[in-house]
Amino acid sequence: MITEQEKNEILQSILDSPDFRDSKRNGELLQFLFAKSFLGEDLKETTLAHEFFGRDTSFDPGHDSFVRTYISNLRKKIEHYYLTVTGPIKYKISIPKGQYNIQFVKSEEVIPKATKFKFTKKHIYASIGGMIILVIAGFFYFKSSKPGYQADELSKDPLLSNFVGTSSKKTIIALGDYFFYTHSKNPPDGRTYIRNANINNELDFNNWINNNPDNKGKFEPLNFTYLRPSANMGLISTLKKFKSNFDNFDIRTASSLKWQDFEKSDIIYIGSLKTLYILDTLLSKTNFRYNSKGKELNIIKKYEDSAKSFHATNLKAGRFSEDYSVIMKIPLSNHNSIIILGGFGEVGILGSVRMVLEENFHDIIKKKFNISIDNDQQYFLAISKVKGVNQTVFDYTMESFDFLTH
Repeated sequence: MITEQEKNEILQSILDSPDFRDSKRNGELLQFLFAKSFLGEDLKETTLAHEFFGRDTSFDPGHDSFVRTYISNLRKKIEHYYLTVTGPIKYKISIPKGQYNIQFVKSEEVIPKATKFKFTKKHIYASIGGMIILVIAGFFYFKSSKPGYQADELSKDPLLSNFVGTSSKKTIIALGDYFFYTHSKNPPDGRTYIRNANINNELDFNNWINNNPDNKGKFEPLNFTYLRPSANMGLISTLKKFKSNFDNFDIRTASSLKWQDFEKSDIIYIGSLKTLYILDTLLSKTNFRYNSKGKELNIIKKYEDSAKSFHATNLKAGRFSEDYSVIMKIPLSNHNSIIILGGFGEVGILGSVRMVLEENFHDIIKKKFNISIDNDQQYFLAISKVKGVNQTVFDYTMESFDFLTH
């Protein structure tokens, strides 16, 4: 049961956040809703109009929607707060649609059940054999395929010129890999590997243990991770695009990236938004936020009360999916760059790869938005709706394109 002190601490944390410091009216409205929740009042739209906004008895909610508009904007600010806040959260607040009372929800209640996989030596040998076959097939594919783009062609492309790579400054292809953990004491007949959609790195794992002290000593991170097929297929498309410069590339998992890599290399990331690891910290420099639990993307307008949102649906394996592709090019500190080719699921990731590495991305945005990428404006965020099944992309539609300031 949440205490009054915990409620006050939640309120103060939200009011101290940048969004609410810059919006005094929203902060006052939130404090009013908190005060009424402490008293146990059942808030109505007319109550807010009269007591908070100072409207007289002539106010008619059937003809005046300003209260609903204010509450809608407040909901979005609260959602943005939880998208950007760091550290463990025991309770969250929400204002359900159609209601005006504050609700307190324990964070653990929204965490999905972890998926467990039981592996034996037989499974491990089969996985290793599959990877060997993939490597051999890839080798012969590149030996027999037509030449890729030449360095001089790519050097003239403002989108990809940073990633050609040289002998002194290699380009890293970072593949998004999934974090697993296991029981500290496994049965003798095989280990149980556990995947929790909200635990995507060791920091998440440690926060989860701290918030659930009964699990301390029961679980431990695995010393290896897992790649989905989209990462491998994206890797093949990348190597095909840059074939003539193959020696100037390093291939890593995203979990193995170090801060030094940001200083020495350009980076191409291919994978899920859940597997960015330290790359996730770069998003704080942009107006892009994502919620992996709700499969939601947000483009935040810094000086507005609303955000442009996109929701992915039907992402279950083997079924028709409507995902979103995220293509983002971000400048780094040492005249180098990173390009993110991501999505929530396989279809979204491969949609990003297809648009940038297999088709003419310049033509796509020129046709949709009449915008061109050049050397002066080469950093951007593009979001597309993608339809498909498993690793097959049927169709995509560019939904949003914005240049990033730096």
